[in-house]
Amino acid sequence: MRGFAFHGNFAFVGISQPRHNLTFSGLPLDEKLQQKNVEPRCGLLVIDLRSGDILHSLRMEGAVLELYDVVALSGVRLPMAIGFKSDEIRRMVSKRKRGRGQGAEGKTGTEKLSGLRPV
Repeated sequence: MRGFAFHGNFAFVGISQPRHNLTFSGLPLDEKLQQKNVEPRCGLLVIDLRSGDILHSLRMEGAVLELYDVVALSGVRLPMAIGFKSDEIRRMVSKRKRGRGQGAEGKTGTEKLSGLRPV
């Protein structure tokens, strides 16, 4: 397990593939996986806390081997993940104007920043 969050009656649990180094080798989990003939995987589980049932799962394959944290974003309907090296970051980063309601120039809300360079 690698990170978890709760929202209502649900737990969101991140699972990661094991690291193959001296620190994490030889764990009881390795033996259990071998006994059940199950491959370790990386992904996300949604668990019903009332029943303990896994309601949904998302398996991540390819370059992603580990999840480092899980967060429940309450009230967010369509979250996005944007890479720092993508062109989209230049259009999506915004800053909040100073003050409550109005910024120094009398504008409200957020203004897009231009000319940002990926790190």
